[in-house]
Amino acid sequence: LYSCGRGQDFIRRWSGGLRSEIWDMLEGCAPMHPLPFQKMRGGGSGYVADMLASISSFGAQDAGRAETTEAMTSLAPEAPFGSALSKMKRWCESLVDEQISIGHPMSPFELKVSDRVDGVLATIHSTLSLGLGYVSSTPGELFESARLMALLDRVRATLPLHAQQDFLRERKRRDRLKDVCRVLRAAKRKGHRLSLSVNTDFKRALQALREHHEDTWVGPALESVWDVMLQRKRVFAFELWLHE
Repeated sequence: LYSCGRGQDFIRRWSGGLRSEIWDMLEGCAPMHPLPFQKMRGGGSGYVADMLASISSFGAQDAGRAETTEAMTSLAPEAPFGSALSKMKRWCESLVDEQISIGHPMSPFELKVSDRVDGVLATIHSTLSLGLGYVSSTPGELFESARLMALLDRVRATLPLHAQQDFLRERKRRDRLKDVCRVLRAAKRKGHRLSLSVNTDFKRALQALREHHEDTWVGPALESVWDVMLQRKRVFAFELWLHE
């Protein structure tokens, strides 16, 4: 960190008042504000540097470790899986709770099924295989088109449906199971019944998603992609129904 240019820049920012700003926020002496954290990531020049570094690293097989935190990242759809996985290992350290742009920095990947449906489905599948989530981002009012954005969150989990005993080894999971059983018993006493199904009413599940979230992350473009995936049995909605 000390010997590289970006590391020297970070040290100057950290010693130039950034450390005291963050410390004051942690101690409650100052209100929480995102600006110091943006400074820690590099500010305006950091975004430009990250974008240029992202362009130059598209063909690289090994992304290597980041010199410091990264403010702007992107992943090319045509990148080999090994190269993308190498970047994922790097971003787990340098990029947390942030978006990853799918596509080239100057040409984002658009969700369009009219002329390249197989390419869109392959990109989504690869994104999930890397352990990333995804959302659609609609630029302006162009609802017929949307950009695919990947999400790398610090809190990620898997549900091993074929290994229930392994899943229940942790005490907090066993306690959670007890809570669920109490809810089921209470519903049964009221004469209610719960049932779990998959893809029996996909459109109604999307409608419930819209009603639950004021600003949904889906949008018409992603819904059209899911329609194709539903026909090919490549997208699933797990439905929990309450029967009174």
